[in-house]
Amino acid sequence: MEDYRSEMNAHNFTKWITEKLIPNLHEPSIIVFDNAPYHSVITNKASTSSSRIEEIKNWLIENNVEFDPRLRKPNLLTLVKQHKPQPIYEIDELLGENGHTVVRLPPYHCDLNPIELIWDIAKKSFCTQCWDP
Repeated sequence: MEDYRSEMNAHNFTKWITEKLIPNLHEPSIIVFDNAPYHSVITNKASTSSSRIEEIKNWLIENNVEFDPRLRKPNLLTLVKQHKPQPIYEIDELLGENGHTVVRLPPYHCDLNPIELIWDIAKKSFCTQCWDP
């Protein structure tokens, strides 16, 4: 079996969702995602400490946050942190526009993924068949 992970990125994943998954899903469907980077492209990114001061100021203006333009970067970032919205994920929006719901697993809990649970059952069944004559 070929490993797809080296070729997977946000662009390819979005293309697969758009061209393959959505046309074949029945509404309404619930899709479960883990936190792989290509599942988690955020459309409303907030400024971070690596952002330039002008970028931070632009983010504050775009998000209607009043601030003193003389503030220094740490103070501006405090305002960003106080007004940072919940993340909006590109894939969630795309699937939502097509009548589907996305459920996101908490970080580091891939064991809650339905496919992992089914895979575990399949492996146990296979092992039982192999060892029981």
